[in-house]
Amino acid sequence: MKLYHFTPDENLPSIRKHGLRPHGTEALDGAKWGKVVWFTTHAPRPGEARALVVEIDPSDSRLERGERLALGDWYAYRGTIPPDQIEFP
Repeated sequence: MKLYHFTPDENLPSIRKHGLRPHGTEALDGAKWGKVVWFTTHAPRPGEARALVVEIDPSDSRLERGERLALGDWYAYRGTIPPDQIEFP
């Protein structure tokens, strides 16, 4: 399954070195989800924040369905995505 992770440009050096690591955020109900990496099925449009592309097996037990929103489905991933599995812009 192709999923997208949106991030500011200033995060790219760290992600290139360490990959996408779980973190909590109040904006996406961090109390409920804890530390996760958020992904969406919403493909980026021109002018949107930087999007990283990752292929994740939908049967991966670390992947949980978040919410279905107008701009696509959201998924929480309870693990680290190594840099070599990330398609950088």
